Formats: sequence, structure tokens, C-alpha cells
Amino acid sequence: MPLPAAASPAAPEPTPLPPATDKPRRSRPPTLSRAAWKQFMGVAQPYWAGDKKRTAWGLMALLIALMVCETQLAVMLIDKTGEMTSALAARQAERFWIAVRTSLVVLAFAVPVYDFYYYMRDAFSNHWRRWLTHRFLDGYLSERKYYEIGAGGDIDNAAARKRRIHRLLPGRTPGARADRPPV
Repeated sequence: MPLPAAASPAAPEPTPLPPATDKPRRSRPPTLSRAAWKQFMGVAQPYWAGDKKRTAWGLMALLIALMVCETQLAVMLIDKTGEMTSALAARQAERFWIAVRTSLVVLAFAVPVYDFYYYMRDAFSNHWRRWLTHRFLDGYLSERKYYEIGAGGDIDNAAARKRRIHRLLPGRTPGARADRPPV
């Protein structure tokens, strides 16, 4: 049975759409503040200039060389697949099969290069993460600095703050269950 009009809930009015514009919106990439850049450089610079700098720069040079090889092989593959398409369109069987054989040779070189590039990219990122982890842990664990951090009181400890707040509250909080003893 339908409800009377007065008893039916009021439907929310639709919000009007903004006027359509012919100009596409340009989204600006987020800017990196000078402070964030300095903080990043403070963390990253010792990696590039410290005791592991030869390994870091060597891995970077290898990655760049592999990236150039990967790009060149991709261009060669695109060229050869275009040659295959042109040979098919011109109905030239000999030209087509030469392009297929050349594409297979390029592919035989491209697959290991691509694989090695991705392997070295992951190895480089693991090397960076391992160095960064050791650097922070060595700084934290050296000369028992972790004791200084705990004794300073400058760092916000969420668990300790909750305990302090609960101690300050009266016997029971409004949402406490009756079967639970007061804090």
C-alpha cells in the first residue's frame, strides 16, 4: 500500500552539474618543496659519495647502458615488424621471410637483454634498500642511541600516551561495559 505524500520521505534534490567548458583542464604535477628535496639529498648523497660509491655508480652506469640497449632493440623490433607488414601488403614472400628471420635474431638478443635489465634494476633497488637499512640501523644501534631515544621523552609513544590518558580518566568511561572493572 503506498504511503501518503506527506508521509513519504523527501528525496534529496540533485546537485546541479558545473557548466561544461570547452577548455580541457590542465593538471599540474605536484611540486617538490625545497625542504623535501634537501631532506632527500641528505639521505641519498652518502650513498653516491660514501664507501659504496663505486658499486652505486657502476650499477647506475650498467642500468643506463642496458636501458640504451633495450631501447635500441625495441626500435629494431618495431622496424622489422613494419618491414613484415610492408612485405605482406606488397605480397613479397621473400622480403617477408627475411624480415621474419631478422626479427627472430633481434628477438634472440632482446629477450636476454630485457631480462638482464629488469634483474639489474631490481638488484640496484635492493642494493639501495640494503644500504639504507644498514645505515639507519647502524646509526640507531651504535653507541646505544636507542637508550637515549627512550629516555629523552621527545618522541611520541602512542601506547604510553593512551595509558596516561586512561589513568587521568575517572573510574569508568561512558562506553565501558558493566562487567569490566574500572581502569
